[in-house]
Amino acid sequence: MQVILKKDIPQLGRIGELIKVREGYARNFLIPRAYAVAANASNLKGLEHQKLLVEAHKKKVQKESQVVAEKINGTKISIERRFNESGKMFGTLTAADIVIELKKKNHVVDRRDVEFDAIKAPGTYEIKVRLPGDVYASVSLALEAIKEKAAKEEGKKAKTAKAPKAASKTKKAKAESTDEKTESEEADAE
Repeated sequence: MQVILKKDIPQLGRIGELIKVREGYARNFLIPRAYAVAANASNLKGLEHQKLLVEAHKKKVQKESQVVAEKINGTKISIERRFNESGKMFGTLTAADIVIELKKKNHVVDRRDVEFDAIKAPGTYEIKVRLPGDVYASVSLALEAIKEKAAKEEGKKAKTAKAPKAASKTKKAKAESTDEKTESEEADAE
């Protein structure tokens, strides 16, 4: 089935393009969501007029995106993660994590528009943010290791120092309970 796209769809096409897709995809997804219209005779006649409107709309969207990109460019965000002794990160850094940090700086973007390679070590990275109209912005990400190792070691030392005292208390409690049992057994025997 041939359809005319009303919106840019990644891996499918751009606004105003005439493309061929499967009927189910067109009927159940593209047309109900107003992403496309069926390519019948009346819609094909209006395609040329629509292309002119689309070009004007694209220029407007690009200008708006340029303004947003200027605000986002140069934004510095910082994220802390846990790393092991060899420098490998526990877990992964996702686009949703970056979007949350950008929201804290009053920049609203969709997680699907954040582009970066896998990040596995602490450092500074450049993250691309795709905006409508093929406009890209760049964000600086500082990935830092959490400084909790010293605090953990102190906590472990404190626990090990308390552990023998706790053990001696439980031994005393057990000894007292066995003494009570033997006394009660002796009383029962009499």
